[in-house]
Amino acid sequence: MVNTGKEQLYGTQFTLEKGELVPRPIADTATVDQRRKEVGLPPLEEYKKQLNEHAKTTSHKH
Repeated sequence: MVNTGKEQLYGTQFTLEKGELVPRPIADTATVDQRRKEVGLPPLEEYKKQLNEHAKTTSHKH
């Protein structure tokens, strides 16, 4: 959806802004964690922490 200019539903797409991972625009952010839970995804903040940890460990390998 993001690639077609629409807001994403689950908040899985992030971008890097000023050195920090930020989710691309999300439709109805108030209910994003509910939608994520319905499809078996962790809460958005937990997912963001996982991405940041992965980015840190990956960047140290290069």
